This record gives sequence, C-alpha cells and structure tokens, in this order.
Amino acid sequence: MAERADALTGAAGVYCVAAQLNAMGYHAALTIRSVPHVDLLASTLDGSRSVALQVKTARFASRWRGRKDEKVIFEYQFAMSENSWQAALKSKDLLFAFVDLRCDRVNPLSELPDIFIVPTSYLKTYYRRCVRHFGGDPANWKWKRLHAPASEFDKYKNNWKLLVTSLRA
Repeated sequence: MAERADALTGAAGVYCVAAQLNAMGYHAALTIRSVPHVDLLASTLDGSRSVALQVKTARFASRWRGRKDEKVIFEYQFAMSENSWQAALKSKDLLFAFVDLRCDRVNPLSELPDIFIVPTSYLKTYYRRCVRHFGGDPANWKWKRLHAPASEFDKYKNNWKLLVTSLRA
C-alpha cells in the first residue's frame, strides 16, 4: 500500500508541473518510468529548445517552527534516491522540480502546490556540504533526503524564471 501511495504522490507532482508548463504555453511530455533521471521534458511550441526535469514530490515538505501566529517554515524535506543524487551530481543541464502538495487523504488539496525549480548547482553544493558535515559515504546513508533551509530554498519557490530562461536561451 505504501509503495502505491508513493507512486501516486510522485505522479501527482509530475502532473502538477506539466499542467503549469502547459498553462505557461510550453509543451510538457511525461516520460515513461524506464527513462533514467528524467520525469518530464519541457519544450517551446516549435520544439527548438527543450529542458529535462526530474520531479520530486512530497505530501507535506514544509517544516514549521514557532507557536501560533509566529509559526514560520524553517525547511523543506524531500526524499532523494541515490540515483537522483547521482543525476544531480553528473548533470549540468538537468533541472529539478520539487513539489510540495500540502495535502493527503485526510487533508484534500485546497490550493495550488508549491513548485520549486532548482538547478543542479544548488544540489551539488548541498550534497558536498552534507558530506563535509556528516562524513562517510553518502551511498550508505539510511535516509537520503534533501533538508533545504527555507532561507536558501524560498528563492526557487514558484519561480519559473530558470526554466523559462533555459527555454528561451
């Protein structure tokens, strides 16, 4: 059951990103599961430019601190497989779309999810920082998660400029 729920969560994220791209006037083509590292291809209408995206989705990625009216998001957490980290480390052109659905079976979707369009350069820096801090071989880490501080990650929140620039370049 958990594996199916995770697959549906991932699919929901991919479709959210695709819908946003279509609404912005770009083609969005979902790849089949056997395509390594790429979940979605975005292109201009004439097909002259394209961008590959890997989509990572969480039901509730936001982590809050504080009490009552003083609560603020301090970080976002997304699962990242070893393959996802390797794709981020090896590619310079792949973009990541992190989707915070902010819903589940108990709390239905009541507003648009937040989508973070993130370059691999950010993930490479984050990965190296984690290796320095925690040490060891990251392949052996039990939980391979992105714990992105809100102070760093919020600049990517619902900011499609990086993707649009890549498609116009």
